[in-house]
Amino acid sequence: MERPFKRVVAPFRYEPPVSDWIRALKFGERFELARGLARLFRRFAGPLPEMDLVVPVPLGRKRFQARGYNQSALLARFMFGKRPLEALLRTQETPPQTELPEKERRRNVRGAFEVKSGVDLSGKRVMLVDDVMTTGATVEECARVLLRAGAAEVSVAVIARA
Repeated sequence: MERPFKRVVAPFRYEPPVSDWIRALKFGERFELARGLARLFRRFAGPLPEMDLVVPVPLGRKRFQARGYNQSALLARFMFGKRPLEALLRTQETPPQTELPEKERRRNVRGAFEVKSGVDLSGKRVMLVDDVMTTGATVEECARVLLRAGAAEVSVAVIARA
Protein backbone atom coordinates (compact mmCIF):
# COMPACT_ATOMS: atom_id res chain seq x y z
CA MET A 1 0.00 0.00 0.00
CA GLU A 2 1.39 3.39 -0.97
CA ARG A 3 1.81 5.88 1.84
CA PRO A 4 -0.13 9.15 1.52
CA PHE A 5 2.77 11.36 2.58
CA LYS A 6 5.72 12.41 0.46
CA ARG A 7 8.53 11.84 2.96
CA VAL A 8 9.36 11.24 6.62
CA VAL A 9 12.02 13.21 8.46
CA ALA A 10 13.05 11.18 11.52
CA PRO A 11 16.60 11.83 12.72
CA PHE A 12 16.60 9.24 15.54
CA ARG A 13 15.65 5.66 16.30
CA TYR A 14 13.16 5.19 19.11
CA GLU A 15 15.66 3.84 21.61
CA PRO A 16 17.38 5.17 24.74
CA PRO A 17 18.13 7.90 25.53
CA VAL A 18 15.79 9.52 22.99
CA SER A 19 12.90 7.16 23.80
CA ASP A 20 13.31 7.94 27.51
CA TRP A 21 13.11 11.68 26.84
CA ILE A 22 10.03 11.29 24.64
CA ARG A 23 8.24 9.16 27.26
CA ALA A 24 9.13 11.73 29.94
CA LEU A 25 7.68 14.49 27.74
CA LYS A 26 4.48 12.55 27.07
CA PHE A 27 3.81 10.86 30.38
CA GLY A 28 6.04 12.50 32.95
CA GLU A 29 4.82 16.09 32.58
CA ARG A 30 8.32 17.07 31.49
CA PHE A 31 7.12 19.48 28.79
CA GLU A 32 10.37 21.45 29.04
CA LEU A 33 11.99 18.53 27.18
CA ALA A 34 10.21 19.67 24.01
CA ARG A 35 12.79 22.43 23.48
CA GLY A 36 15.77 20.10 23.81
CA LEU A 37 14.24 17.45 21.57
CA ALA A 38 13.44 20.13 18.98
CA ARG A 39 17.05 21.37 19.10
CA LEU A 40 18.28 17.83 18.49
CA PHE A 41 15.80 17.46 15.62
CA ARG A 42 17.02 20.68 13.94
CA ARG A 43 20.65 19.68 14.39
CA PHE A 44 20.35 16.17 12.98
CA ALA A 45 17.34 16.23 10.62
CA GLY A 46 19.25 17.46 7.59
CA PRO A 47 17.59 19.52 4.87
CA LEU A 48 13.86 19.94 5.30
CA PRO A 49 11.31 20.09 2.49
CA GLU A 50 9.57 23.34 1.61
CA MET A 51 6.36 23.76 3.58
CA ASP A 52 3.56 26.25 3.95
CA LEU A 53 2.03 24.96 7.17
CA VAL A 54 3.11 23.00 10.22
CA VAL A 55 0.30 20.82 11.63
CA PRO A 56 0.62 18.71 14.80
CA VAL A 57 -1.15 15.38 15.26
CA PRO A 58 -3.99 16.15 17.69
CA LEU A 59 -4.76 14.43 20.96
CA GLY A 60 -8.23 13.32 21.92
CA ARG A 61 -10.10 15.61 24.30
CA LYS A 62 -9.78 13.24 27.29
CA ARG A 63 -6.06 12.67 26.79
CA PHE A 64 -5.47 16.40 26.34
CA GLN A 65 -7.38 17.19 29.55
CA ALA A 66 -5.46 14.53 31.49
CA ARG A 67 -2.06 15.66 30.18
CA GLY A 68 -2.73 19.40 29.93
CA TYR A 69 -0.81 19.79 26.67
CA ASN A 70 -0.26 18.19 23.28
CA GLN A 71 3.38 17.10 23.02
CA SER A 72 3.18 17.13 19.20
CA ALA A 73 2.06 20.77 19.20
CA LEU A 74 4.90 21.72 21.56
CA LEU A 75 7.44 19.89 19.41
CA ALA A 76 6.05 21.45 16.21
CA ARG A 77 6.43 24.96 17.61
CA PHE A 78 10.02 24.43 18.74
CA MET A 79 11.13 22.28 15.78
CA PHE A 80 10.01 24.78 13.15
CA GLY A 81 10.08 28.08 15.02
CA LYS A 82 6.55 29.01 14.11
CA ARG A 83 3.17 28.58 15.66
CA PRO A 84 1.66 25.35 14.37
CA LEU A 85 -1.76 25.40 12.77
CA GLU A 86 -3.93 23.05 14.78
CA ALA A 87 -5.89 22.14 11.67
CA LEU A 88 -6.88 18.63 12.71
CA LEU A 89 -9.37 17.40 15.29
CA ARG A 90 -9.40 13.94 16.79
CA THR A 91 -13.08 13.10 16.53
CA GLN A 92 -12.88 9.72 18.27
CA GLU A 93 -11.32 8.77 21.58
CA THR A 94 -9.22 5.75 20.64
CA PRO A 95 -7.03 3.46 22.72
CA PRO A 96 -3.34 4.41 22.62
CA GLN A 97 -1.63 2.85 19.61
CA THR A 98 1.11 1.43 21.83
CA GLU A 99 -1.48 -0.90 23.40
CA LEU A 100 -2.44 -2.47 20.08
CA PRO A 101 -0.89 -5.03 17.74
CA GLU A 102 0.30 -3.63 14.40
CA LYS A 103 -2.68 -4.95 12.40
CA GLU A 104 -5.19 -3.22 14.67
CA ARG A 105 -3.49 0.18 14.64
CA ARG A 106 -4.82 1.23 11.21
CA ARG A 107 -8.35 0.21 12.13
CA ASN A 108 -8.02 2.03 15.46
CA VAL A 109 -7.37 5.42 13.83
CA ARG A 110 -9.51 5.03 10.69
CA GLY A 111 -12.00 7.92 10.68
CA ALA A 112 -10.59 9.33 13.94
CA PHE A 113 -9.52 12.69 12.47
CA GLU A 114 -11.06 15.57 10.55
CA VAL A 115 -9.99 19.02 9.43
CA LYS A 116 -11.39 21.81 11.59
CA SER A 117 -14.17 23.85 10.09
CA GLY A 118 -12.93 26.97 8.30
CA VAL A 119 -9.36 25.72 7.75
CA ASP A 120 -8.28 26.17 4.11
CA LEU A 121 -5.56 23.77 3.04
CA SER A 122 -6.00 24.28 -0.70
CA GLY A 123 -2.69 23.80 -2.48
CA LYS A 124 -0.68 23.94 0.77
CA ARG A 125 2.44 21.90 1.48
CA VAL A 126 1.92 20.57 4.99
CA MET A 127 4.47 19.31 7.49
CA LEU A 128 2.65 16.96 9.85
CA VAL A 129 4.41 16.66 13.22
CA ASP A 130 4.28 13.87 15.79
CA ASP A 131 6.70 12.64 18.42
CA VAL A 132 7.23 9.03 17.29
CA MET A 133 6.38 6.97 14.24
CA THR A 134 6.06 3.23 14.72
CA THR A 135 3.80 1.59 12.12
CA GLY A 136 2.84 4.95 10.61
CA ALA A 137 -0.89 4.32 10.99
CA THR A 138 -1.62 7.61 12.78
CA VAL A 139 0.34 9.85 10.42
CA GLU A 140 -1.04 7.99 7.40
CA GLU A 141 -4.61 8.62 8.51
CA CYS A 142 -3.88 12.27 9.28
CA ALA A 143 -2.15 12.72 5.90
CA ARG A 144 -5.15 11.21 4.06
CA VAL A 145 -7.49 13.63 5.83
CA LEU A 146 -5.25 16.61 5.00
CA LEU A 147 -4.99 15.58 1.33
CA ARG A 148 -8.77 15.08 1.05
CA ALA A 149 -9.16 18.61 2.42
CA GLY A 150 -7.06 20.01 -0.44
CA ALA A 151 -3.44 19.93 0.76
CA ALA A 152 -1.06 19.63 -2.21
CA GLU A 153 1.32 17.34 -0.31
CA VAL A 154 2.07 16.17 3.18
CA SER A 155 5.45 15.39 4.70
CA VAL A 156 5.96 13.99 8.19
CA ALA A 157 8.43 15.11 10.86
CA VAL A 158 8.98 13.04 13.99
CA ILE A 159 11.74 13.00 16.57
CA ALA A 160 12.18 9.24 16.33
CA ARG A 161 11.07 6.22 14.37
CA ALA A 162 10.65 2.75 15.80
